[in-house]
Amino acid sequence: IKAMVVDDELAIIGSANLDNRSLRLNYETNLFVFDSGFAGQIKADLLSHFAQSRQIELNRWCKRSATERFLENSCALLGGSAGGHLSMLYSYKNQAVSPVEISFCVSLSGPTDLTDPNFYTQENAILYTVAGGLIGVPEMNETNIGEYTEMLKEVSPLSYVCSDVPATLFCHGMKDSIVPYSNAVSLEKALADCGAEYTFITYPNSDHDLTADPDKSDEYYHTLAEYAEKYF
Repeated sequence: IKAMVVDDELAIIGSANLDNRSLRLNYETNLFVFDSGFAGQIKADLLSHFAQSRQIELNRWCKRSATERFLENSCALLGGSAGGHLSMLYSYKNQAVSPVEISFCVSLSGPTDLTDPNFYTQENAILYTVAGGLIGVPEMNETNIGEYTEMLKEVSPLSYVCSDVPATLFCHGMKDSIVPYSNAVSLEKALADCGAEYTFITYPNSDHDLTADPDKSDEYYHTLAEYAEKYF
């Protein structure tokens, strides 16, 4: 959640970033409230957060402990939807050359195979443009997609699965109307076939937002905590 207060009169709260994806591609929601009282509450919350924060100074940074330096060289990548796709793609493709060790990765409803025919439906025709943008071909459509199969494989996490990929925690809704559930099934099979470490949590009643299975969300948070304890 992002928050902004302007001139003590306008408060803006929402999910959007000031970047190309938020402004042109992602589904984002922001609330604009023109009310000095509400803006004051948000400002107070922000100032409270600032008070609990610690400024990073160069002198202190250079003197950080060996434990701190060690922890800085290990990370987990987590994302939802497009963010899940990127977390897996980077983890699988670049694990050997990443400047920071990737302990595990997490994907919530992330695409794994951009060549999956179930991915492109009449209802989601915009996904041709989204996927085409990843390979530099925004004009990709249902008639020419076959020309770009190899390029789509290059940006599909599924293409890089092997026994050495970081442990993967991924969740997917069986009723996902944007990224087909078959993407997650294909990833599970590939990870299992090569003996990689993974946990796959299916949300049987959920769409892309994974909100219709609270018990599965509880399982996810519990498993995420276990991953952090085990792999960090």
